[in-house]
Amino acid sequence: MRLLLVSLLCLAVPAWAAPKKPKTAPVVAPAPEAPAPVVEDKDEKARAAKARGDAAMDSGRPAEALMAYEESYALSPTAALLYNRARAYEKLQQFPQALELLTKFSVEADVALKSKVPKLNELLATYKNKTTRLFIQLDGTGVEVRLGERILGKSPLPQPMVVNAGAPEELSIVSETYFPLSQQLALPGGGDVHVQVPLASKSSKSVLRVSSKEVGAMAVVDDGESGNVPLDAVVEPGTHQVRLTKDGFLPALTTVLVQAGELRLVELGLQPEARIYERWYFWAAIGAVVAAGVATGIAWSIEKPAPRGTLNTGEPPITPAFHF
Repeated sequence: MRLLLVSLLCLAVPAWAAPKKPKTAPVVAPAPEAPAPVVEDKDEKARAAKARGDAAMDSGRPAEALMAYEESYALSPTAALLYNRARAYEKLQQFPQALELLTKFSVEADVALKSKVPKLNELLATYKNKTTRLFIQLDGTGVEVRLGERILGKSPLPQPMVVNAGAPEELSIVSETYFPLSQQLALPGGGDVHVQVPLASKSSKSVLRVSSKEVGAMAVVDDGESGNVPLDAVVEPGTHQVRLTKDGFLPALTTVLVQAGELRLVELGLQPEARIYERWYFWAAIGAVVAAGVATGIAWSIEKPAPRGTLNTGEPPITPAFHF
């Protein structure tokens, strides 16, 4: 039995004294390397965008050309692209933008580049003659100002504002605090227009909006504010006199009572003046002249002696000559 125990102990001691094997760490696969960033050639992209713009201009697509030129300019702002963009705006009939860009080109381009545009000054003058500078003054802030269907912005507005010249357009304002006002505005080519917009508070003022079917008629309110219809006149609450005139028409006159905060619409018609041949004294004068002429003819036929002699029937009759 002792021998058996000793044998077992001899076998267990080496196993206990043997070094333990270290635990093996789990194998982790290396993370994939991120792709190297692609270095973009901005100049190459700018050239490609400009080429697209040139092709679009040559094909008569100025809106597409403008987008391509602006993309190219954002990548590589060069003076040549200022000129190209100006010509694209010209084709789009947007002359204020064309004038702004061409003016900038005339300042930034070097002599060699400007020499490629021999009529630069003439082109600048053409753009100026197709624009109008507006100086719009109004006292309130945050008032939306429109010209036709275009929103110019909210007050205070930059001075001046450059717009396309052409036929008169309606200048109007939109506000929650003030009455909406509108007036016809002439837009002369190459000219300046100064406009003072009166603001009427909805709480204390009134507005008379005078209109007529007769285009170009002149409206006058209380012998003061005047202008072509349609006319918006800011007035105090109370009674006001409105007069409408136009050449060739009889004047029209009316009296209007307005309350505070009221926008009163006043439409007046005009009657054409009688023509001179429609007036009684014209025909009376004509009748007197005719009567006098008849009396003179009768007297002449009575006083004129009868011709003497006989008609020679053997000769051809005398006919009036067609010329001398």
